[in-house]
Amino acid sequence: MSFHEKRIWAMLAANVLVYGWYFKIMVNIAVSTPNDENSISVSDFAPYLVAVIIALIVVAIVSHIAIAVHSIQSEGDIDETEDERDTLIKLRGENKSGAILGLGVVITIGMILMGNGPFVTANALLAALILSETVAGIFKLVDYRRSF
Repeated sequence: MSFHEKRIWAMLAANVLVYGWYFKIMVNIAVSTPNDENSISVSDFAPYLVAVIIALIVVAIVSHIAIAVHSIQSEGDIDETEDERDTLIKLRGENKSGAILGLGVVITIGMILMGNGPFVTANALLAALILSETVAGIFKLVDYRRSF
């Protein structure tokens, strides 16, 4: 498994775990709040966004260090160079995820026009972004496994 593929696995797992935790908390906040969604202010969920950002940074640093150490121990060197195949796999994954992000943004705009507040808007946009990144990671991994 290449260094690039290991990094994709690490970030995909981090995104699923950290944002899974975040969205579980957001669902609990939404369920425990009365029907008036506008009563949820940005200050109610902003600390969780900050925690997610910090957690992702820490997980990314630790996982990349672990991957680098493992690569040095098993292969003797870290090959971070991107060849044409790596570039093409990255572009294909990002191309496929772009449609999901665009659709998520359009749906969120529709939700704003229906009168949803900042809580739903911010979380819908974040969900679209994370879903598109997850899809990109999955497609990249599939292409690496297929030896595209």
